[in-house]
Amino acid sequence: MKTYLEDYITMLRVEKNLSPNSISAYKGDLKRYLDFL
Repeated sequence: MKTYLEDYITMLRVEKNLSPNSISAYKGDLKRYLDFL
């Protein structure tokens, strides 16, 4: 599952061109969600 998360974060950075703060927020939220699962 971690590979999918890293791939998604890379896509947000490269294809969506999100700001570093947005990427950090997405990453933190998704990691907490995956820990919950």
